[in-house]
Amino acid sequence: MKKSLILLAVALVSALALVFSCNSASGPEKVAKTALEALKSGDYDAYAATFDVSSADQKFIAGMIEEKGKESFEEHGGIVSYKIYDTEIDGEKASCTARLTFKDGSEQEEKMHFVQKEDGKWLQELVK
Repeated sequence: MKKSLILLAVALVSALALVFSCNSASGPEKVAKTALEALKSGDYDAYAATFDVSSADQKFIAGMIEEKGKESFEEHGGIVSYKIYDTEIDGEKASCTARLTFKDGSEQEEKMHFVQKEDGKWLQELVK
């Protein structure tokens, strides 16, 4: 009986570890990485697609970033790398900080906000 309880506990811990590792693999950090890779490559439509807004609003965001952000990114020589850290998840809301490093050596920190949809998918959230 005691051996069965120990095996059950080990199985439960293993299952929980698997659930949490899978959840983090598709969580807000993955969306942040997708968004930042899109910015890095200049794919503003892909960047805008990471937001929880209508298709029309995604097109607006893409156009706005291309018009305003592209100039800023090019001024610094483009994004060389980024680091995502300080991820906090609180129920269906999450945030993380991203540090962008540019070719000219300058850095910029951005706070990214996310919301989890009913299907479990995480998307960026527009925050005023």
